[in-house]
Amino acid sequence: PESGFVKLEPHILHSFGNLCLISHQKNSKLKNRMPTAKKEYYTANRIDSIKQHIMMQVDTLNWKEDAIEKHSSEMIELLRDKSS
Repeated sequence: PESGFVKLEPHILHSFGNLCLISHQKNSKLKNRMPTAKKEYYTANRIDSIKQHIMMQVDTLNWKEDAIEKHSSEMIELLRDKSS
């Protein structure tokens, strides 16, 4: 992360809840930016995926372990509901 911010534990950082599928170009540009900065960028630009759109609805100031785990659970439940 950018200096001054707490680094997430690897099991949270690389979890499904924190996964956001975006283009290689955008990933290179935004990879170390904090969620609030990423949300500001995407508010002014195109969103790449449905999961990303859902993630952008979350208060990014509180995008921490509990919010990431909650998002993961909600997305898994959504995928299970749609596959039934």
